[in-house]
Amino acid sequence: MESQSVQPVQSVQPVQSVQPVQPVNEQKYGIHSFTNKNGWNKIADVEKKSTGTQINQNKSNVPLVVKQLNTEIISVISKVQGSSDCPEPYNKCESVGGPGDRLFYMFLGVLRYRRCTIYIVLQSSENTGQNRILAYGTDEILHSAVCFGTNLECIDKERLEREIGEIIENRLKDTNFNIIQKVRDALTADKCIKFL
Repeated sequence: MESQSVQPVQSVQPVQSVQPVQPVNEQKYGIHSFTNKNGWNKIADVEKKSTGTQINQNKSNVPLVVKQLNTEIISVISKVQGSSDCPEPYNKCESVGGPGDRLFYMFLGVLRYRRCTIYIVLQSSENTGQNRILAYGTDEILHSAVCFGTNLECIDKERLEREIGEIIENRLKDTNFNIIQKVRDALTADKCIKFL
């Protein structure tokens, strides 16, 4: 009987686990607000599933009326994000808070990119009479948007102000943009509006 040499068995490498693909009907993204001091700051996480939408708003040390405003705007954004629709409060003024502490807001426009969407909002304080332009951005990747590489990090203050200026200019020319006179006055008074 001949002896046969036995070849050592090579070790088998374990198969790398494959991350499950997120179902098409599920979406996860963050909502950020822009501030002059810190740039883009995440204020909420949104998770859309076939069973409903879950919004987790980050804790912050802002006045109650500002929290209410953020909650309203986050809710609107989560409903329209990913569609070509403009938010429902577009072309009409909504409010949060009570007498003496009320904030009015109106969506002025949307900037859509492949890797983010930015919602431009006019906020007016009943108490102080001050107006501000707010920017809320999502970090959801969309395939039907204009630019293939732009994300929130690419949108700095100068670019944001330039694009907001174009939106305001277009809104003031738009005869179908039925805004109350106070808002129209705020948009036309250069020194009246505080950006972001």
